[in-house]
Amino acid sequence: AVVSTQSTGELPEEMKEQASFQKLALISEAVHCYSQLFVSNDDDTIYTGELISQAVVEGARGHETLSNLMINILQTLVQEKRDKLRIRDLAIPLSTVDLSQFNVGASVLVYLESIEESRSDDEMLPDLITALRTEEFYNLSPDHKFHALGLLCEEVCSSGTFGTMVQENTDRIHRLRRDLQTEAILRNKQRISDKQQRSVSDMLKNRHVDSVERNEESSSKEDEEDEEKNDEGIGSEGEEENRLAEVVRKRREDAKRKKKKKKKKKKK
Repeated sequence: AVVSTQSTGELPEEMKEQASFQKLALISEAVHCYSQLFVSNDDDTIYTGELISQAVVEGARGHETLSNLMINILQTLVQEKRDKLRIRDLAIPLSTVDLSQFNVGASVLVYLESIEESRSDDEMLPDLITALRTEEFYNLSPDHKFHALGLLCEEVCSSGTFGTMVQENTDRIHRLRRDLQTEAILRNKQRISDKQQRSVSDMLKNRHVDSVERNEESSSKEDEEDEEKNDEGIGSEGEEENRLAEVVRKRREDAKRKKKKKKKKKKK
């Protein structure tokens, strides 16, 4: 959400403080969420709302922090407008100037002058420009500093560079989502394939176990049948021996009877 930057000159003191707080919230959130546009790669400062508010009220002591932040912001804006930003007295593009904490106030003035006409509804902007023409940035009032920073942040957030960055991030998010969806589909297919392979493996294993068990049962039955046959064979042999013994006994008895008959005949 873009916070209004209209003048608070006719507002009560509490409303002025609230407007400054809103601008501080806008600045800190913009810097935090879109740091690649507001903070250069070689600046490792973490621009929290507390740090920015302290730098605003500390005057010259906080100027280094604010100047580094404004230089980062101006670099994005100058890159966006290039030759459209010119220093009036020198008639040279602002993009040719090496920004530093010593000329950042004048550079902010050049940029604010370039947007003064397009922001004609901003009642505080003319006073801010007038103050920058006569004072160093660190000598401005906290309201003017917050207003200047808020305007610069709004300009960045409405620039083509910002739109390009948002579109690139959106495209990156869409690609990541597609990649995640594709990866999830592949993982699901792999999981199904592994499950099917395990099912086939388990089925083959069960079949093998069943086959082994059937073979063992068949072998056990054959062994039992062999034992029964052996038992039957042993029984039949015993019966044959008994019959032979009976025949021998009968023959012996017959022989004894015949001998007795012969003896009786001799006696007669």
